[in-house]
This record gives sequence, C-alpha cells and structure tokens, in this order.
Amino acid sequence: MYSSAAENIAGGNSTAADVVALWMASTYHRDNILSGTYRELGVGYVHDPSDVAPIRTDNDGNCVPDSTWPSPLYHYWTQNFGIRSAVYPIVIEREAYQTGTRFVDLYLYGSGWANELRIRNENGSWTLWQTFSANVAWELSHGAGTKEVFVEIRQGATVRSASDTIVSTDTYDPGPIFSDGFQSGSTTEWSNAVP
Repeated sequence: MYSSAAENIAGGNSTAADVVALWMASTYHRDNILSGTYRELGVGYVHDPSDVAPIRTDNDGNCVPDSTWPSPLYHYWTQNFGIRSAVYPIVIEREAYQTGTRFVDLYLYGSGWANELRIRNENGSWTLWQTFSANVAWELSHGAGTKEVFVEIRQGATVRSASDTIVSTDTYDPGPIFSDGFQSGSTTEWSNAVP
C-alpha cells in the first residue's frame, strides 16, 4: 500500500525527449519529477495507430473527463511516482540501463531509517553488516551480461530487501589468481611469482 503518489500523463508526442521537455516546462509535472519525496517510479508508453478523435481529457486532475481533444493523439505516456513505507529501493548507476565498467555507484534508500546494510551480487556472498550509507561504490561480478545487486538494510531486527539490475558490457575476466594456481606445485603457499 502506498503512502504518497503522483502521476504525469501526456499524449500526442512521438518521442520520449519531447514528452520530458513538455513535462519539464510545466510546473506541476516538473515538481513531480524533481520531488525528493518519491522512492519508486513507473513509466509507461502506448502507441495506438487506430486512435480516433475526439479524445476525452481531464483538465483539472480529478479523473473525470471535462473536455475533448479534436484530433487523434496516437502516442500516450505516463509516469507514476510513489512511496511505500516498507520499500527502500537500490539504484545502480543512477538507473542507467548499461555500463561499460564493473565499478558502479549504488544509491540506497533508507536514510533516516536504516542503521546497517549488507550487499551481494547475483550468486555471490553477502558482505558483513556495516554502517548504513546512502552512497556506496560497488564492483559488479565479472563478465558481460545482466548483473543484479541485492541489498538488505536493517534497523534492529527489522530487515528490508531490494535489488536492481544493469547490463554490463565489461568483458574483463581475471582468470586464475596465479598462472599455475600454486607456487611450484606446492599447495601450501600462494605466490604471484611469474614461472
């Protein structure tokens, strides 16, 4: 259940850039986008090539049609903003879809609530619990592909979990730590000496 929500809606613009420019030029829509209140965002787009006029519109925000638009709009866009009291998302690289490096920045919601955090990559082990920080430098798992980072934050015995994904194009593979794994066949001592 949400505790606060807002929505931006637009119709007629054929590109996301045009819609964002329109919203940023509107005080109400811009306030929703720049608000520090919301922790979650949903975005939607529908192209309706069979759209016909007139299009019913709501000009006062009460969800009741009070006018019409005289021509088809074809393109419909929406942004939904919200906050749920028990949800504290994690954001990798400012919500970038893709990264060319395995070194990323994480933003963790939970400031003012969480005392501690721990993090892990997909199929990885958890870090130790550490003091909560909203900004964390993190290293993704090696290799290219979709990477998922999991976080748990806690206050006392209450733990909240979240994850986020990003596509990595980083093909770096560290391979074995040492060329033969052991020094001269010894299994008792590691060495980085070149054979």
